Amino acid sequence: MSEPLRALLPGCTRVVSNLPYNIAAPLIALLLEEPAAPDRLVGLIQAEMGDRLLAPEGSRIYGSLSVVRAVCAEGRILRRVPPVAFWPPPRVSSVLVELRRRPDRPDARALLALHTFLGLAFHARRKTLANSVSQASGVPVAEVCRRLALPEKTQKRRAESYPPVQLLTLALAWASNAAGERNSP
Repeated sequence: MSEPLRALLPGCTRVVSNLPYNIAAPLIALLLEEPAAPDRLVGLIQAEMGDRLLAPEGSRIYGSLSVVRAVCAEGRILRRVPPVAFWPPPRVSSVLVELRRRPDRPDARALLALHTFLGLAFHARRKTLANSVSQASGVPVAEVCRRLALPEKTQKRRAESYPPVQLLTLALAWASNAAGERNSP
């Protein structure tokens, strides 16, 4: 985040915007993760992005953005907006979404661990979480399962089947193991 933008955030309590598709996901993720970001965000975004942002675990569109949103903010669709509401009408539908920051939002260290881990967990969506993390990190599957303390019955689950809070717990376990590796002789 740029320093001029970061300097404006502590005084900003609300953001209301019509966000272009190409910037919506990174900007929303940035605002959700930023400690000094506003408490409430209301944005008009492409419907597909809104659906991904609010996707529940287990759905085919659930991913990193859904998880970050879930651990950082309550979210809901306020209204669906058809293309005919604009001139000229776009080829896509839009949604007006509201995000309210959670008071129990993870701290910056936990969010960094989560962000890093989600890149590994969702690296290969059609693989199990352990296989995806293994493929992305180069750590053998058995070692991934050990580091994450994955019970045998959960080793065949894909990342999209894990609730956001459980993914955060796994991310912290992964980060603490990585920190232990850096500090070992």
